[in-house]
Amino acid sequence: MLGVAPSGRLTRGVHRPQPVRFAQPVVELHASTYCSIAVTASGKVFSWGDSDGGALGHAVRRCHVPTQLPALGALRVMHASCCYTNGAASTADGRVFVWGGQRWEGGISREAQGGMPTEVQWAGVPACYRCESVSLAHRHGFLIFRLTAGEPRSAVPVEAKR
Repeated sequence: MLGVAPSGRLTRGVHRPQPVRFAQPVVELHASTYCSIAVTASGKVFSWGDSDGGALGHAVRRCHVPTQLPALGALRVMHASCCYTNGAASTADGRVFVWGGQRWEGGISREAQGGMPTEVQWAGVPACYRCESVSLAHRHGFLIFRLTAGEPRSAVPVEAKR
């Protein structure tokens, strides 16, 4: 994989790609304005770039190399996404964690721990569903749910609070 800026994220104006190395195979990668995020074959999630608004999900502010998110280290992450200053991850057992955005408009994690992953707790989703994937964009995102009995998927939009 290649990153283009000194922080490892892709930016305009820098034309010399730099290698971004991982010790494990990467199965998913997302790049956004401030950060990039990757999920490995073993279910570990790494982020790098600028931590504006808590976008990285770990304590390193300017992170030039992929850094594992310690709060998710004991979990098997299946999918992760980042956008602007927000991040989200879904695990093999259907749990969802979000972070970032605490100082920026459209932030999805407004708790005091906005820069660290916190588990989403919600009501209204029947227990027979589990979150299978996450996708973030500016001011919105999607969680893809699946019936645990193997029924068809259902997409549930997630809107940022205004």
